[in-house]
Amino acid sequence: MPIPFLDLTPVPILAESVYGRGLAIAIAGLVIVFAALVLLSLFIASLPTLMRLLDRIWPEVDHSHRETSHPESHVADDGAVLAAIGFVLHSELQHYSDSQKSTDGSKNS
Repeated sequence: MPIPFLDLTPVPILAESVYGRGLAIAIAGLVIVFAALVLLSLFIASLPTLMRLLDRIWPEVDHSHRETSHPESHVADDGAVLAAIGFVLHSELQHYSDSQKSTDGSKNS
């Protein structure tokens, strides 16, 4: 007894409807793809106009040129930061060399 959903015998009605109309189905597929590509190219071509309209509604806010203080104050801040970095490096190197001297002295004793 064959299982109905696993029966692989060709159905004559399905074979005539699909295989007999292969050219029509191929042409319909080509028309659908062509129409989709035309719509896509029209959308891409209209993007500059759409962007101009959207720019009127939501204008771009440029934050890059806004300064909170004078440029001269940045020079003084940079010098203070560099001095602080130099002090920390000097302190750490001094601490490191002191710890190396104490460990070398204890090994030699």
